[in-house]
Amino acid sequence: MITAEQTILAISHIEADIAHDGQEAIDALEPSILSISTYPCAEIPPRTC
Repeated sequence: MITAEQTILAISHIEADIAHDGQEAIDALEPSILSISTYPCAEIPPRTC
């Protein structure tokens, strides 16, 4: 029989894994986001380059 404490512990481990994976995804995308935001044509309204 699984206790409430074991269930809570399992859920907290899953949440930690999700948070970690999310941060890895953000870290992987960050260079792309930075290059887009620093690109001279990224302004709104776009200016001619």
